[in-house]
Amino acid sequence: MWTTRQISDPGDLAGQPRLEWGIREGFRDYLSGVPDAEVVLDGVVFDEESERFVFPLAAKSLLATSGSLRVRAHDGALDLRLSRLRPVTGEKSWELLDSTDQAISRLPGRPPEPDAPEWKFAQVLLTDYGSSLFAGHYGPWASMDPLIVDFGS
Repeated sequence: MWTTRQISDPGDLAGQPRLEWGIREGFRDYLSGVPDAEVVLDGVVFDEESERFVFPLAAKSLLATSGSLRVRAHDGALDLRLSRLRPVTGEKSWELLDSTDQAISRLPGRPPEPDAPEWKFAQVLLTDYGSSLFAGHYGPWASMDPLIVDFGS
């Protein structure tokens, strides 16, 4: 397993608005075999049971996460940073934006119901920009793990 460093703990997120994303099972498996792999969580937790990173949602109206995730390995050759994630409607499908306001991935499929307690995006496909975050190891249109937005109870 990779080394995890928790900078700040968001507390118990059960029943709280949150975005859950495992990124990609193969990526997590790969990191487990890299000796210097480090995952730095700031206001984010990794749920071992679901194997998803859990980002608190700042507010339902904003649909932007708080906290950040940073993955470093290979003496810094891999340096993935994810923060202020937010699903938005794009030109042809939903998209997942990051703190740079660029789309990491496309979220095709039926649009979620606005009043649903949870949105599930079964398909998460990397964009060109998203691919660059992984140093090109996953190309554009690579399939990633499903993404869930849970508005809490």
